[in-house]
Amino acid sequence: MKILITSDIHGRVCYLDKILQTSDFDLIIDAGDSNLEQHQLKIRNILSVKGNTDYYLDLPLFRIIDLEIGKVLITHGHQEAVKWGLSKLRSKAETLAVDYVIFGHTHQLLIEEINGIKYLNPGSLGYDKTYLVIDKKQITRRELKND
Repeated sequence: MKILITSDIHGRVCYLDKILQTSDFDLIIDAGDSNLEQHQLKIRNILSVKGNTDYYLDLPLFRIIDLEIGKVLITHGHQEAVKWGLSKLRSKAETLAVDYVIFGHTHQLLIEEINGIKYLNPGSLGYDKTYLVIDKKQITRRELKND
């Protein structure tokens, strides 16, 4: 299974579309602050959560999904105060007994394993043009290059 992970697109759908034109993905996960419209998420089949700037989107604040790679928590991270550390997010992840946590909000790319749980923040596709790809449990950092 090949998974695209984005966050903090902040309305720059052209960056997302550029990635989608160059690769095929089985699943697209966005960790919030997409600032896209509901139909833009739907036509691209994006599994998303509500970020702190997604005022008008009808999305959950977090999701838990079961994938081939394990149990995954998807959240934007603003409610867990991730800009000030991962302690609240870690507590939530451990309580929910997940294998992966996908979050955003900080605009800083992060791949870290703590107590057997992998914490993944793809950074900001909208600003730094960073994202992550998981292909058969292999996590790869990517950056969209300018033409």
